[in-house]
Amino acid sequence: MDKLYLVHGNTWYEGYGHDEHFYGAFTDKETAEKVRAEVTVKLYEQEMHNKNTNVESLSDIEIDILEVDVNQVTDIQMGGYIE
Repeated sequence: MDKLYLVHGNTWYEGYGHDEHFYGAFTDKETAEKVRAEVTVKLYEQEMHNKNTNVESLSDIEIDILEVDVNQVTDIQMGGYIE
């Protein structure tokens, strides 16, 4: 079965909350891993200019790769914030 690799993550680093972003769907895991690494560095660099951030190191940026089957119905919770 064919797979897609979805790159996504929470980009809210100022305390409570969740702001999920989707960075792309890729047909090979290597490309998804490359994009994840690039996005992680970009977000880290942006957060270093934010005085309200909770980010202290690159490891605080959590971008994930979700592997899904192509042409299959699914229900995957991607993140969010409910109060």
